[in-house]
Amino acid sequence: MIELNCLVVPGHDGIARYVESHHELTTRHPTTIISGRVAHIVIRHLDGSTEPLERLPSGEALRGFDDADDGHLAPPWTDVPVINDSQDFRITIAG
Repeated sequence: MIELNCLVVPGHDGIARYVESHHELTTRHPTTIISGRVAHIVIRHLDGSTEPLERLPSGEALRGFDDADDGHLAPPWTDVPVINDSQDFRITIAG
């Protein structure tokens, strides 16, 4: 199970998006807690394409500041590295 503190942000299509926040920020957006099981993770590349990921490392690992985690992004069932050209990750949570 995972629990995420998220900002509720209006999407371009009128459908709300939930954006994870680790910070207690003053914001005009309401917040909500999303909990469930991680069903799917993708990275959305700068060109708009998406690629599935096996796991999403911590922000510290992605920036190279975690001695215990190299921040390696890989698709499921392979060790072929995924190019990390974006900080736009989409996580689908199943309730």
